[in-house]
Parts: sequence; C-alpha cells; structure tokens
Amino acid sequence: MDTFLTATIVITAIILTFIIIMQPSKDGGLGGLSSGGVTDSVFGTGRNEFLTKLTWVLMIVFLSASLGLAKSITEANSAKEEAMAVKSAGEITETAPVKTPEIPKSLTEMPEKAEVPVKTEENK
Repeated sequence: MDTFLTATIVITAIILTFIIIMQPSKDGGLGGLSSGGVTDSVFGTGRNEFLTKLTWVLMIVFLSASLGLAKSITEANSAKEEAMAVKSAGEITETAPVKTPEIPKSLTEMPEKAEVPVKTEENK
C-alpha cells in the first residue's frame, strides 16, 4: 500500500508541475508560450477552465495520498514499537530472579565515635 501511495504522489506531482506551467498567468509567464499552440488543439478554447479544474482535482489526489501515506507509516511504526515493547517485556520476565546478597552486620552498624587523625604542625 505504501508503494502505491508513494507512486501516486510522485506521478501526481509530475503531472501537476506540467499542468501548472501550462496555465497562463496574469503576466504571461510560461503559460503564454503555449497560447494558440498545441494546448489549444488538445484542450480546446476553454482550456483555462479545464486546467484549473484538473489542477484542483490533482491537488486533492496529491493531498489525500500524502495524508494516507503519513497515516500508514505512523500506524506501521507504532505497531513495530508495540511489538518491540512486548518482546522486551517478555525477555525481562524470562530472566531468573536475582538473589540479593546479605550485608555483613559490621557494615550496617555505625561506630559511636570515629577517630579521625588530624594533621597539626607537630605531626608534620
């Protein structure tokens, strides 16, 4: 499905590019190159209206295909993430329980008063 939507987007983009270039602009532009030429014989005298409608249709197809592809990719990624989370959770539950080592009693009891050697001028 992703391949079909990607191909639709590419083909629509190429066709849209040529159709937009063929439309006459207010200042002449590239659309003026085709006035009275091949496009008039292919599309007839009402080509401006036809090209405008075709542009809108192709833009809707392009936008729909783009949104469909984005949704498809998002769903595929979330499904992969969910599968990885389930797999990693399964790996964690399969591990053997770890036995906590006992702490020696001598380390848990603090001495009442610690003797700390202090450096003085006499000890140097």
